[in-house]
Amino acid sequence: MSQYPSSWMEVTLGEILEFNYGKSLPNRIRSGTGFPVYGSNGVIGHHHSALTDGETLIIGRKGSVGEVHISPTPCFPIDTTYYVDQFHDMPARYWLYQLKNLRLNQLNKSTAIPGLNREDAYSTKVTLAPLNEQKRIADKLDALLTRVDTCREKLNRISLLLKRFRQAVINAAISGQLTEDLGDVSLSSQWQRVSLSEICLSITDGDHQAPPQTKHGIPFITISAINDGRLRIDKATRFVPSVYFEQISASRKPEMGDILFSVTGSIGISAPVDTSEPFTFQRHIAILKPDLSRISSNFLLYSLGTEDIKRQALSVATGTAQLTIPLSGLKALMINIPAREKQDEIVSRVEALFTYADRLESRYKAACTQVERLTPALLAKAFRGELVSQGTNDEPASVLLERIRTQRAAKSAQPKRSQASRKSTMTKMTKESVKEVIRQLPKERFSFDELYEKIPGEYNSLKDILFDLLNETEPILMQVFDQQERAMRFCWEEK
Repeated sequence: MSQYPSSWMEVTLGEILEFNYGKSLPNRIRSGTGFPVYGSNGVIGHHHSALTDGETLIIGRKGSVGEVHISPTPCFPIDTTYYVDQFHDMPARYWLYQLKNLRLNQLNKSTAIPGLNREDAYSTKVTLAPLNEQKRIADKLDALLTRVDTCREKLNRISLLLKRFRQAVINAAISGQLTEDLGDVSLSSQWQRVSLSEICLSITDGDHQAPPQTKHGIPFITISAINDGRLRIDKATRFVPSVYFEQISASRKPEMGDILFSVTGSIGISAPVDTSEPFTFQRHIAILKPDLSRISSNFLLYSLGTEDIKRQALSVATGTAQLTIPLSGLKALMINIPAREKQDEIVSRVEALFTYADRLESRYKAACTQVERLTPALLAKAFRGELVSQGTNDEPASVLLERIRTQRAAKSAQPKRSQASRKSTMTKMTKESVKEVIRQLPKERFSFDELYEKIPGEYNSLKDILFDLLNETEPILMQVFDQQERAMRFCWEEK
């Protein structure tokens, strides 16, 4: 049984669309205004002239392979892309979604630089819907995917809200606001302002000398293993010998309850040591061993996460290209602490609120997963013919396909000169000869095809000459978009 409606057809992509190669346009010669310039990952600049004639699909050929973008106006796709600007009266948006559904990035066969082979794309099977149904599908997908994007944007805000919530909880906890019902005020006599050196048994950093390496042994971590506020030993990419680890001083050997704190580069990230697994760390990380008779390990962790500590850390940091908190500066950072038993109550309340935030985050991630599945599911449904109803009066796809074949055959059947004739013609086609033909045209505005009809020469040579004329220092040939015709026109303004 067919997987698509009877009025549809399965064809190869190459039977329907032509992937044209983009053209080199180095950044140094882009004018900076005018038509959008597209690379494989989207708009990368602007230029006063365009390469395409109207609405255009841009497909990543190198770099962001298979990425598909649409330009509603003429544009300039560069040489890392293919482009399509001839749709045989079909809606470009339909083919935008069709190409996205094909996942062309999976056709990449390059090992060094990712690349999309045009012939591989051409041989890919696609479903061709009747013309009127293509328009309905494109309109329906526009509406549905706009709603998906709106949902995604709203979900993205939740992550920031949760981050702000956790920070607000920490700030309230360390200021005493979280336990105001117990009569707490951080600046009261019940709280003390102390330096980190007063409430820690030791504060030091990793070995300043490059440690020996081994294929297996004790994990050696960098800041990347704590950059989300949690210790992730599995991110270790290097290992040190057990003999080296045994010789490390006790103050540098992590233990459960210690706090790691980044002091170079991305300064101010704190993470608890919550494992008994041995590991060591680079000198960009400091280790604080709290005096548990004076301060709770978790209370110290939350204190190090306040905005006040961040401000203090920045004030003592040295360096410009890469900030560094010296150990002397780290030891001098000040925090507010209540009595030891009050710390435990504060930590308990913080953890209860964090557990609530964790539950919300879990639901948020599940919702994000569902939303990310919506787009491919909708595209798949659309190109199985299940998204919109089939019109009984719609012209079948077989008729559309025949018309496309006729149009493409007519273009291919245009007279081709012999190699000798072509060579002779190319030698005669110069900037001056092209200018002379333009001067004789009846209108100041004209299309490329109108000019090509008047010049006996090779198609691409004419394009190259026009491109050169457009990019002269003081161009007398301009390219404009005719709103009435919805097409590109050249404009001759000889000085």
